[in-house]
Amino acid sequence: MRLSILACALCILASVAQADWAWQNPLPQGNTLDAVAFSGTAVVAVGDRGTFIRTTDGGTSWALYQTGELTTIEAVDFPAAGDVGYAATGGGAIRKTTDGGMNWATIGSGFAELEGIQFLDDDTGYAVGQMGAILKTTNGGLNWQNQGIGGNVALRGVSFPQGSRVGYVAGDWGLMRKTTDGGATWNPIDPDTNAWFSGIDFPEDTLVGYVTGQFGITLKTTDGGQSWFQLNTGHYTDMLSVDFVSNDTGWIAGPLGAIRKTTDGGATWVGQYTGTQEHFNFILFRDAMNGFAVGYYGLVMKTTNGGTNWTRAVSGTTQRILTIEFPVDTLVGWAAGWDGTIIKTTNGGGDWAAQLSNTGADLDALCFPVDTLTGFASGQWGTILKTTDGGTNWSSQTSGTSAELRSVYFAGGTAVGYACGDDGTIIKTTNGGADWSPQSSGTGEDLNDVWFTSDDTGYAVGANGTIIKTTNGGVNWASQTSGVPGVSLASVHFPLNSRTGWAVGGTAVLVKTTDGGASWNRQYPGVGWFTYQVQFQPDERTGYICGFFGSLFRTTSGGDSWTCNYIPTNNVMYALDFPVDGRVGFIGGVGGTIIKQTGGPSGIAEPSTPGSATSSSPAAIVRGVLRIGSQLTANSLRPEIRLLDAAGRQVMKLTTGENDVSGLAPGVYFIRGLASGVGGRGETHKVVIQK
Repeated sequence: MRLSILACALCILASVAQADWAWQNPLPQGNTLDAVAFSGTAVVAVGDRGTFIRTTDGGTSWALYQTGELTTIEAVDFPAAGDVGYAATGGGAIRKTTDGGMNWATIGSGFAELEGIQFLDDDTGYAVGQMGAILKTTNGGLNWQNQGIGGNVALRGVSFPQGSRVGYVAGDWGLMRKTTDGGATWNPIDPDTNAWFSGIDFPEDTLVGYVTGQFGITLKTTDGGQSWFQLNTGHYTDMLSVDFVSNDTGWIAGPLGAIRKTTDGGATWVGQYTGTQEHFNFILFRDAMNGFAVGYYGLVMKTTNGGTNWTRAVSGTTQRILTIEFPVDTLVGWAAGWDGTIIKTTNGGGDWAAQLSNTGADLDALCFPVDTLTGFASGQWGTILKTTDGGTNWSSQTSGTSAELRSVYFAGGTAVGYACGDDGTIIKTTNGGADWSPQSSGTGEDLNDVWFTSDDTGYAVGANGTIIKTTNGGVNWASQTSGVPGVSLASVHFPLNSRTGWAVGGTAVLVKTTDGGASWNRQYPGVGWFTYQVQFQPDERTGYICGFFGSLFRTTSGGDSWTCNYIPTNNVMYALDFPVDGRVGFIGGVGGTIIKQTGGPSGIAEPSTPGSATSSSPAAIVRGVLRIGSQLTANSLRPEIRLLDAAGRQVMKLTTGENDVSGLAPGVYFIRGLASGVGGRGETHKVVIQK
């Protein structure tokens, strides 16, 4: 059973608040697909996290349906390509539809993990899986008979040619069985190999059949399995699927976009160009011309000429997303990642358009410090890019280093910025990146993230629990004790000031400081897998962590307690951004995944302790001038008043009286430092700046 099944179940059980999530990239979705089938003129595909997609126009457009399944749908079959269909899941359940997949009902559960299914007609079918499971029904799934062979082995494929009572199953360690009486008995077959098999197909009769699997081993029989001989396919890595439309014409598919075809019963094979390096899990042809192959991260490819040409039937990048940045609001944002990928949206993720980065380097970080025009990106090979026109043009800057720069940060302006990376590298600019100069970090550890709360005060975190701090613009960096040696800290965030912040990394290791890093204390988000980014709202109470298995955890108590938020994927998540108040957010990761939260609990939590209040009054609308009354600061013990953007970065210092904010981009901001009573540390007030 896949570990992701357990992770998903734990997350769902732990969650106390659901949010609405929508796939934004790739489309229609980015979960790995494990099988494809034909239902009338429609094509359906299934996969991770209960995914079911359906097209009625040959793959031009797809509809994404909710099956109610939380685990992986490993296999699907529509007998006679009709509306009645069956699906087998990694959670040991069997589901049935009678309307082509638009609605599903569970008709069996509690079985071992199932990996293959075939129905001979609407009523009679077989399912196979772990622990040697072989299940049979003759009444459309109302009852299931266990015909399993037992043992700690997996059966991954089942084939009953032309509705015959003669059938075959194949799986681990060269295991094969044959029945001639509809499964009443299953007799061993010796294929003379210990390789595992992933697929089996007897296309026309009970005599000629094929299996494929480990090391690309593909075998053929012409005598009903009494003897098998190996075919020279020219492919020597694992193959995951086999499909023949006749005894002579067929395909095998597997990792790195591999598809090979034969038209002479396997005597010769020709590789077919697919234009992808993603893994195929399943291939199926309706006839000798029209076929589909599905695989990792929502990959769907189709052919209408027998595989001479394969085209993508889904849209969007599948490059890994490593960073997401919405600098002003929830409308305009960027995502970046592998191979120089930069994509931009201007409508809250409704559409993402590729931008030309002019680099093949992986891009690890983005920073738009003031508005949606001027931004920076950093990554592999010492790469630093800058745009001043919202990404229409990106130009390379000379960083003076070849180290991978994993983070770049500008604290409240476009002039003074920092970047950090491998081998303790830290570089600084004071002129918007025209020049970058090295700084002495005092460590040789890889640095993964840097965050500045002003032009002078900042933190960097990295490998082996490294946390370093500067209070003089990087002239000196001092080591701090994280208390988590050996942990690679991946992310650091100080949402409001230089005193309260969080760092996360490793297997759910989270540390918090409330005294500017003089001490760091462990918090326990309750996850058991790797985590990559932490972000808190300006209230210092509402925060998020993302990581492995599609995990997204949320706190409204400053990290004292956490709940698991459901998102519809098991993909690893590297980046997140909740740019305004925690209600609308974006999360991204492997396979080009970008998912948007379009609703849910408010991101600004009501305080539970005095002195950290967030004003509950409505946000003020400001145009041009922000007025601060002298009475507002009369009782404050911290007279400094600061204007912060939605990410908690200081934009400007405010003074009593009129403050010119006409040069700021429209959006949501927070005023920090207004009095909240005698001895209070100050309220946070939200304002909306408009033109």
